[in-house]
Order: sequence, then structure tokens, then C-alpha cells
Amino acid sequence: MKLVERGHFVVGTMDIRQKAKSWLIRLSQETGQTTHLGILDGNEGVYIEKIEGKQAAIAYSRIGRRLPVHATAIGKVLLAWLDEEELAAVLEGYQFNGFTPATLTDRASLLAALKETRHNQYAMDNEENEPGVRCVAVPVWNHESRVIAALSLSTLTSRVNDAELAAWRQKLMDAGLGLSITLGYRQP
Repeated sequence: MKLVERGHFVVGTMDIRQKAKSWLIRLSQETGQTTHLGILDGNEGVYIEKIEGKQAAIAYSRIGRRLPVHATAIGKVLLAWLDEEELAAVLEGYQFNGFTPATLTDRASLLAALKETRHNQYAMDNEENEPGVRCVAVPVWNHESRVIAALSLSTLTSRVNDAELAAWRQKLMDAGLGLSITLGYRQP
């Protein structure tokens, strides 16, 4: 990446982090869970903000951590709205490493998950990246109606039932839309 491009990347990242922080804090306070903001960098996701929840017991996440896009909810959201050419570039030579028995380990499975993500407007990670951890993520849209980031909520599988997760998912979707509108997004 050229120096000028890196500068724009850093400035843009700082701006979205500042605007996302209040949404992440509110989500974490309402659910007690850990919330993240992630972006796509090459063929990996990257956490650029994290708010630790009161009930948090997820030690693996930290700002700056790189994420496998095929095995995380954030990664799936970040890939789901890429055009075909962009997606092909990201997945060229991509290694579908298996982290758990639930990890998607081939291109066809990932493409099916991305289609489901676009349809549902959110992505799930059900112990695909780490045993015992579930995550849900939603897109963050910019003023050009492009997905530029993802908001996520992570919890231990043992701490959440499907009804709670559905309620949290709706809060997350509302936050994603609210942040997107703050960034200039206009719903179609």
C-alpha cells in the first residue's frame, strides 16, 4: 500500500472508530457482551475497536487482531457485499484453514454463507473460529452505499440461548443502521 493510501486508510479508520464507539458501548452495556468494529484489510478482517462486556470471557480478541474472513462473522459480512471481481481478488490463493469442526473449509461453503449473509443482512459464527464462542455481525454502510466495516457481538455459547441471541442480533442490526446513517448512508 502506498504511503498516501495508508494515510487515507488511517484517517478513515480513526473517523469510523470515533463514530462507532458510542454504538459499541451501548450494545455492550445492554447485552453485557463484548462488541467489536472490524474492517477488511487485504484478505483478512482486522478489529479496529473493542468494548469489553461485563460478562466477557473472550480473551482472544484485541484491537489490531487479524481475523480469518471465512471463519468469522465479521469476515463474512465484509466479504458478502463485495462485487465479484473484488471477492475473487480477496479469495485468490486463500487458505481455508480449519480451526474447529464447524469451520467452513472450502470456497463453495463460504460462497453459500455469503449469499445467506446478504439475504439475512447479518452473519453468524457458531464456533467456527473458536470452540465455545458465538458471534453475530452486521454491515456498516457509508454514504456511497458500500459496506466499509462490520459491527459484531461475541459471547460464550454456554451463556446465550437462541431467543437472547435473536434479541441481541436485532439490537446489533439497529446499531449498524444507526452508525451507517451517521456516516451518510441513505436506505434505498
